[in-house]
Order: sequence, then C-alpha cells, then structure tokens
Amino acid sequence: MKLPKLRRETTVSGLGTQENTAKLLILVLAPFYILYFGTYYLIEMNYVEETFGIMIFFVGLAIEISAMYGYNAKKQKDAAEHLSFPASLWRFNSTDKTLIDLFIPPPRGIRYIGEFTKSSVEELCKEIKKVIKEGKPKNPNRTSGNNPNYVYLIENKHAIEYEHPQFGPLIFNRFIWICPSKFEETFLFTPGGETWYGNFPVTHPKSEGLVLHVIDWHNHMGEYMPICIVADSTRHYEQSLERVKIPNPEYEQIVSSKLSFLREENIALKDQVSTLEDHLNAVLKRSYKASELVRKQLEDIKTWLGDVTRETPPLRYRLLNLKTFGAILIVLFIIYLAWTYMGG
Repeated sequence: MKLPKLRRETTVSGLGTQENTAKLLILVLAPFYILYFGTYYLIEMNYVEETFGIMIFFVGLAIEISAMYGYNAKKQKDAAEHLSFPASLWRFNSTDKTLIDLFIPPPRGIRYIGEFTKSSVEELCKEIKKVIKEGKPKNPNRTSGNNPNYVYLIENKHAIEYEHPQFGPLIFNRFIWICPSKFEETFLFTPGGETWYGNFPVTHPKSEGLVLHVIDWHNHMGEYMPICIVADSTRHYEQSLERVKIPNPEYEQIVSSKLSFLREENIALKDQVSTLEDHLNAVLKRSYKASELVRKQLEDIKTWLGDVTRETPPLRYRLLNLKTFGAILIVLFIIYLAWTYMGG
C-alpha cells in the first residue's frame, strides 16, 4: 500500500492540492476520452453505424456521470464517519512545517492517556512516555484545579511519512496530543468544512481547525509517534476572548471600584434632582398665587376706574356746555339769515 507522504511545505497553500486536483481531472476526463475515441474508432472502422455509435457515446456518458455521483456519495459517507481536521498545520521546528488532512475514527481513534499538571516540557514528555509504556491511564476520573493538561493518543485513518533529520524516514498514523481541556471541550466540530478525502473533494459535516506543535517523539515498540501540543482550536479561541474581557484581577477590581463610585454618584444626583423638583413645584405654586393676586388687583382697579369715568359731572360744567351750544346755534342762525338776505 502506498502511503501518503508528509510534504515539507514552507507555505500554507494546502496539502497536495495540486496533486489531488490533477488526479481528480484524470479520474473525470480519462473515462470521457476513452469513451469518445472508442466510439469514434467504432464508427470510423464501420463496426457500428453512426447513429448507433452516437447512442453508445451518450449512454456511456450518462453511465460515467452516474458513477461519479455514486462515487462522490460513497466518499461523502465514508468521510462523515470520521472527525475531520482539514489542512491541519503541523510545526516540527521553527522552519519545518506542513499541512495535513486528518481523519480520526471515533471512538476507536481517540484514547485517553491521562491528566498531567503543568511542568517543564522535558518532565511532561517523560511522564507521558512512562504512562504510555505502562499502558494505564493516569487519573482517569480526577479533575485537578492546577490547570492540568489532558493527553490523548490519536489514531489517523491514513499513515503519514516524514523524513526526520535524526531518525530518518518515519511512517506513523498515531500521535500524542496535549490538550488544554478535555477532547470534547477543546474541539467544536461544525459542518461545512471542505477537504480532500481519497483524492476527492468532499464537504465534511464534522470539521475543526487545528494547529499542532511537535515537541518530542516517543518510540513505542519501534513505532515513532510525535508528541504534539494543540496550539489552536475552538477552546483556544474562547480562552483568547476571556483574556480580552478580563485581562487580570487588578483590572477587574479597578472596574468594580469605578462602578461603585458611579453608582454612589448616581444616587446623589438623583437626590439633588428630586430636591430641585420640589423647589420648582413650590415656586410654580407661589407664582400661580401671585398671578391670581395681580389679576384680582387689576380687576379691582378696572372696576374703580370704571366708576370714576361713570361719575356725573358737576353742575357748572353742564351749564357751561349748554351756553356754548346755544351761542353756536345763534351764530349759525345769523349767518343763515345774512346769506339769505344777501342772496335775495
């Protein structure tokens, strides 16, 4: 069986994308051209009539398309039975990195090794190797409060070949993962991930992003297995958000003190507003009473002035007015007689 090689990429363009695309084109175009040239040969050599040859071509084309759809459905079904890590980034050192499509068959491909407290990398790897050699999980049911590391032995569907600078060419399909939380808490598998499965593109219903840092190798009965730290996952994303929300306890204490101060200041301002509202209501009431008083005073003055204007004038003013009116009448009568006489 030919094993997929671990390509030593220097970019993150994807594992074997060009090769997989070329193989897919060959898979699709080869039957088409065989059918086309085969039909053409039969017609040219007069083995079959042209109409019958064309019918053979279109029937064969329909069979090919149906076969491709069936093959695609089978690959989709096979891929859906695994947990997918499409284009997972592996870092072996500061310069050597690659992208690998991983397909983990649950639950057989996920074996819990143990829970390990944080320590130096050397001590952690040494303790992991010891537990794997003994074959017994460490603390399978214990939950430590000292930020433990959860270690799992992962088995991939396909074997991987890697050229190690010290150990030479290695072939492995099992590796050790050091997770920040339990496996089901570290990873969140969601639908929609596109990946290659058996040189065929599929849309996977359970995929997750992954970054691994290889920190050591474990030789288990002649099989070399990389010990990897899970450097990026859904859990790492959530932890990043938590660090942004609460950078440190001192910040939380400062925010709490500030909120307490603002709360007290808000209460004081509310009391001041209530007091001002009471004063304003009292002033408005007094203003209403004052306006009523002024209005009544104006009515009294108006009434008083009205009585003064309606008072009967003295007798001498009345006699003076009658004399003036009589003199005017006499003058007008004299003028009328003179005008009549002169006109006559």
